[in-house]
Amino acid sequence: MQQTLADVLTRWEIPFRRVSGRDGEIKLRCPFCVQRGHPEDPRFVLGVNVYKGKGHCFRCGWKSTSAVTKVLKAFRIVVYGGVVGDTPLTAEKEQIVKLPADFTSFRTILRERDNM
Repeated sequence: MQQTLADVLTRWEIPFRRVSGRDGEIKLRCPFCVQRGHPEDPRFVLGVNVYKGKGHCFRCGWKSTSAVTKVLKAFRIVVYGGVVGDTPLTAEKEQIVKLPADFTSFRTILRERDNM
């Protein structure tokens, strides 16, 4: 089953906008702006033509003729030979959280309540 860029972005919960009147054009928040020294920007300034594969950020000036693959990699989505995998480029390490000594789980509270 083939996936469109919009399918992948939706699956990975990456916000984007379709450009009305322009089939195959989408706008994203540019992942390259921060890499180029700009502060984060909530606007959708990176335009990508999914048919031509071209992309251009109207803020930081990033552009590419293979934008789809580069954008997915920037969002840590692995692409193998045009197939989008389910594994981020760098897996996050599990974070161990230390709870306070007097912490009581909700499950324990319910169990104690039910035993009363």
